[in-house]
Amino acid sequence: MRNNFTWYFLTGIILLLSLGGIKAQESAKVRYTVDKVLPKVYCINGLAINFTDENRERIISAREINMGSIDNIEIKTLKIAQHRPEATAPANDATDQIEFTAKDVGKHKIDLWVGDFGGNWARNSTYILVNDLALAKKEGTKEVYANNYPNPFSRQTRISFKMQKAGLVSVSILDSKGILIKEIKTIYPKGEQVIEINKSDLPAEGIYYYQITTEQGSITKNMIMVNY
Repeated sequence: MRNNFTWYFLTGIILLLSLGGIKAQESAKVRYTVDKVLPKVYCINGLAINFTDENRERIISAREINMGSIDNIEIKTLKIAQHRPEATAPANDATDQIEFTAKDVGKHKIDLWVGDFGGNWARNSTYILVNDLALAKKEGTKEVYANNYPNPFSRQTRISFKMQKAGLVSVSILDSKGILIKEIKTIYPKGEQVIEINKSDLPAEGIYYYQITTEQGSITKNMIMVNY
């Protein structure tokens, strides 16, 4: 009888210790990686950089073009690099930032890489459009105001400008080399005016300028068409 009691007593202690261990494990914070499930990657669909005479360079960080993955517990590191179609991991010299200067005018395709604690990599490709505003004509006056939205755009953008009084207006669309693509000449009334520019109006994605000339003066600004 005593032997049976001793056996039950020891069994109860072992059971309590086991239950305590399970409870502690459930409350622990454990980082893990599932080998066949890579972390998800989210990118801004295009990032435009505008340079002026005062600002001739810009450093872009991986966090700046990432949209949420950095907060996932499985994520260990973020890197960005020039796009390589067949790559399965970032190059050895890839870092978490990339620098552009005014000499890099144009479109650059890059890869945002996400690494997990298991050594796995996932990526998403995006682009950075570099535009040098010093190339645009500086002919703005206080009487002429213009803006376009959205910018960058993929399907359509709306150019808005304000007329101080009714009169003839010329709207010219030029490519990044200054070649005329489209021109609109018509008489507009006083007040806010809107012109729609569609993807079909432009030959390809890239940087364009629109110049609005009225009897009060003219202004030239840039717009960027992207493909996503």
